[in-house]
Amino acid sequence: MPKIFLYDVSQGQIGIRTEHLLLILFCINLFYSGRGFKEFFLVPSYLFFAIWLVVASLSSWYFYNASLDIFVLLKICENYLYIVIAFFLLKEVKVILVFSKLGIIINFLAATLQYFDILGGVYNSRFYEAGHSWLDRPWGLYGGPWELSFLMSCLGLILVAHERFGLSNIVLHLMVLWMVLISGTRSVIFAHVVVMLFLFLQSGFSGSGRPWVRLLLSSVVLMGTVTFIFFDPNLYSRVVSIFHIFGGLFSFDLEVTSIAIRVSLLSSMMEHFLTSPFTFLFGVGLTHMNYYESAIFRVIFSVGILGMPIVFWLLAVNLRPHLLLFFGLVGVGIDIWYGGRIFFLSCLVIFSWAMRNDRMKYLDSR
Repeated sequence: MPKIFLYDVSQGQIGIRTEHLLLILFCINLFYSGRGFKEFFLVPSYLFFAIWLVVASLSSWYFYNASLDIFVLLKICENYLYIVIAFFLLKEVKVILVFSKLGIIINFLAATLQYFDILGGVYNSRFYEAGHSWLDRPWGLYGGPWELSFLMSCLGLILVAHERFGLSNIVLHLMVLWMVLISGTRSVIFAHVVVMLFLFLQSGFSGSGRPWVRLLLSSVVLMGTVTFIFFDPNLYSRVVSIFHIFGGLFSFDLEVTSIAIRVSLLSSMMEHFLTSPFTFLFGVGLTHMNYYESAIFRVIFSVGILGMPIVFWLLAVNLRPHLLLFFGLVGVGIDIWYGGRIFFLSCLVIFSWAMRNDRMKYLDSR
């Protein structure tokens, strides 16, 4: 679903979008079904994070006159509802798999046509014609290339969690890899390739008994990624810019736009973060800035030095190692917590892998 605002309050950053209507309808359905929201206490990690954010936000606002946006506070509630929805949807695995496969196929067609300047795209209620400069990095049916790459990578992880390895899945995984590459989102490319190689090569994956198939697919993923980086000039320049980024950081010659934006945001947040011992120790919560450009920075600045090890510990004990690696690498360049669709798919991936052992036992018994 494209990012279409029904009510925009901050120039495409915060507002009421089409997916919020679906969120409301789902909540109404839950209410009338009698199931309620008792699963709130099944997510103590998020509960802890939410309470800490609210306390830090209100304290920064009251004691240090920090700006506080009610829409940002409502984001806590919105993300909790995404957790509940993901929890209930995982009870219908077949539905999840059908929509995951359809999502991959439809976005593959849309993103490929955008890549070859045949199809346009919708962003913030505006249609961009085919070949527009904004579509140099295709975004399929979503709101940006970073969304396309991350969401498709998540759908690939969901397939691995719920299905045995077969020819149809090979095709779908190659479609996902193609979309991740043409999106040009560096953190997702690196995270997706590393984690998928790990999953394809690990001895327990799929139980197919044909390790050469996993080795072949791993070789295709690795060689295909390297080849495409050199084949596509746009992606090549973005990958090479990583080396310029490190050089720029040390020489303070920030010519790379993306890193210049991130450094500017980091400098602004650091100034606010060091306002007082309280904000340094407990964080600034949800004040001062809506989007952080990095989930890692969000955790550090939001919960402070004291909260950071607790949050990372909660993540470590609740996530499988490869998921911790995936979200950690992606979190360097994407604020996972901020985007509704990104947060929702993240929850779906986490729950999918939490129930993977039971799912594999079920498939073995058939």
